[in-house]
Amino acid sequence: MIFTMALYLFVLFLFAVFSYGFIDLNLRLSNSPVFALLQKPLELLVFHERPIAAGIFFCFILVFFLLYIWFLRKESVIFTTWKKAVLFLVLVSGVLICSFYTS
Repeated sequence: MIFTMALYLFVLFLFAVFSYGFIDLNLRLSNSPVFALLQKPLELLVFHERPIAAGIFFCFILVFFLLYIWFLRKESVIFTTWKKAVLFLVLVSGVLICSFYTS
């Protein structure tokens, strides 16, 4: 189960880096050389190589779906009932939504 969580977090990190390429070309979020180093190849990939970017996105969706199926099969190991699993997912989603809310 630890391997699955680590794999999920790793794929989620890669997806976050991949999605960073879709920002506006004129928008600079940081002057850091690390972001500048990442942004140029990602811009080329997502804006000029759209079929490849679509394939990469499809692979991300497929991996997320397979990890979701794996989690559902192993759900009984973590949660004893489906009600506890749903309650956990609702609480985690609520905390994440509230943490991103700014008034």
